[in-house]
Amino acid sequence: MAKSARQSQLDDIDETVSKNPDKLYKTQDPWGRARTGCLLHDLQAGGAKGVLGYPYGWFVNFVGGSSSGKTFVSHELVGQELQRDKRLIPKYVPTEYGDSFDTQKLYGFDASMDWEDVPKTVQEFDAFHSNFLDGVKSKSKDVPPSIVVMDSLDALRSNETVGMADERLKKFNDGKDVEDKGSYQMEKAKFLSTHYFPNMACKMRHKKSLGIIISQVRDNTDMFSFETEKRSGGRAMDFYCHTVQWLYPADKLFASGKDKKAGRSCGGIMRVKNKKSKTPRPGRIIHILFYYNFGIDDVGTSLLYLFDLLSDGGKMTKQDYPIKWEGKDTSFIKLRDEMYNDESGKMRERLDELVIEKWEKFEDASLKLTPGAGAISKYKPK
Repeated sequence: MAKSARQSQLDDIDETVSKNPDKLYKTQDPWGRARTGCLLHDLQAGGAKGVLGYPYGWFVNFVGGSSSGKTFVSHELVGQELQRDKRLIPKYVPTEYGDSFDTQKLYGFDASMDWEDVPKTVQEFDAFHSNFLDGVKSKSKDVPPSIVVMDSLDALRSNETVGMADERLKKFNDGKDVEDKGSYQMEKAKFLSTHYFPNMACKMRHKKSLGIIISQVRDNTDMFSFETEKRSGGRAMDFYCHTVQWLYPADKLFASGKDKKAGRSCGGIMRVKNKKSKTPRPGRIIHILFYYNFGIDDVGTSLLYLFDLLSDGGKMTKQDYPIKWEGKDTSFIKLRDEMYNDESGKMRERLDELVIEKWEKFEDASLKLTPGAGAISKYKPK
């Protein structure tokens, strides 16, 4: 009996892993892609013409500071995938003492998890993630997708660190000097790089599962580094992730001048930058519009991009913009609301077409400026 194309790809992965683990992540993905719920974000994540979203079977890392939109992006992706396939199995692991978003109201799923069940160390999360994947089917032709979100990696400790805290407390209670062992500080990174990432990445490649890791931004105290910020996970995170995206707050939005004076923002603009992407077009930057009581505004984001309504820094210089759509004068807010209320979906389809057309036009233009364009060739056939 002939093997399916998917099984042949998985067999190739097994052979690659046994011979050369470093080449594992160059093998073509057999599971399809997870969409983000935002077309512009899908284009950035896909990184190639006609490719949208993140490939299942990989890790994705969202990095950012407070209010940068990391959790919004992860929830939006899960909500979008649930709309596409109701069989999706999502697991949201709130290692930072719970999630403040009402995901049931915004996205139609419950992301809550009993605190007693939340892993507290990287070793516990490794076991949690491994057991979860073991329970996900992989041999069926039509397997249900799954997504595991860790929010965030920074909140997880190592078993050694827990032991160190207990030892320190005991010494303090006994009236002894308390000293930290420097080696303890490296145990978490060592476990991630030598055990969690390589083993879990291999498991995920055999499952239609996506792993999303959320990381907090930290000040970089390394005097020999030019980077002012860093995140936990180290080089192992960069190697095993398909995409590492850094999110920055570009602007805050206010419903009125009174709300602005009081500091009551209703949403904002997030700047999403590819720091690493295993795609032909990796270094892309986009701006995404979101509201706290709505989530990511896909239509608004597309309109802002299509009509170049944001400043170079990603700020909305006006609360509403006059624009022309299909030859008719209208405004940003009016057109956006009309597209959301269009039951036929034709206006959204047209908007998507125009956004993709503009994106690819800019990509083609930038490629023409590089060596190798046109008839130039580095290596010519003999």
